[in-house]
Amino acid sequence: MQNGISGTVIVSFIVSKEGVICNPKIERSLGIELDNETLRIISLMPNWIPGKKDGQPVNVSFMLPVKFTIQ
Repeated sequence: MQNGISGTVIVSFIVSKEGVICNPKIERSLGIELDNETLRIISLMPNWIPGKKDGQPVNVSFMLPVKFTIQ
């Protein structure tokens, strides 16, 4: 907010068979501060429901946009 930066950071990660978020990686950056905040938020998220293939849980690659706005 101090620097007046707003926009969307794109982060990719793997949702494991157990629903745990693994290997978060910034795909589109808005600067180191917002990238670090995005990774912090991703690390705090609860487990997800894993993807399934043929009724069995599988690892799934996911991309998530995180939008930062100034109010």
